[in-house]
Amino acid sequence: MAGTYSAYERSYNTFSGVDIVATFGGRHIGELQGISFTSTREIAPLYTMGSKNPRGFAKGKRGIAGSLIFLTFDREGLLDTVKSMPQMQFVAKVHEIRQNQVPGARNIKTGNDVEKILGIDGGSGIDAGVTVADNVLHEFANIEYQLVSPMYYDEIPPFSVVLNAVNEAGHSMRMILKGVQVMNAGSGTSIDDITIDTTCTFVATELIPWHNQGFIDAQGNWHSAAERQYHDLWGGSRD
Repeated sequence: MAGTYSAYERSYNTFSGVDIVATFGGRHIGELQGISFTSTREIAPLYTMGSKNPRGFAKGKRGIAGSLIFLTFDREGLLDTVKSMPQMQFVAKVHEIRQNQVPGARNIKTGNDVEKILGIDGGSGIDAGVTVADNVLHEFANIEYQLVSPMYYDEIPPFSVVLNAVNEAGHSMRMILKGVQVMNAGSGTSIDDITIDTTCTFVATELIPWHNQGFIDAQGNWHSAAERQYHDLWGGSRD
């Protein structure tokens, strides 16, 4: 199959914030204004007698962290979204549940993964004696604990952030942050502020850097990132 591509389609392309859509745990959060992230690693110099210069370097642990900025309309965008996601609930003591969490609260059911966290066997013990004990503990858990939606940012369970970028030329790329956990959140307003925003800091377990996702040509055909290596950067065609 032969195809002819313009010089622009074969050249390098850039993206801006207007080209990027962010999803949090699979949900699009339209209030996001900005995101930043860094990856740092412990590197220690190795010294020996007889030289003031390091002989080498030892590499240690890596840390991934960053910040999120959300525009506030009439609600907290991220918190309001996760409240509609059952998989984003966490285990809370009943006496610590706040008023706005009650509508989304639910009991811990038999066979739920939360039981494993609490050490509840759910009646699958070796003998009847163990089963009875498990059932009693399960009833206690239903009285003392419930699955509720987060009220604070630091209560949100770990999630992934995916940034998808597509520019007007049809080129696309993607970046992924895995295991994101919000540490801090802050906001404020004054007589001089036109808008209100919320800034969050986070840590993550993994960062997958920006990588090419292919492009759409002038005929509306999708081409994968692998196809791009066959293109002549400055002209010509691909057979």
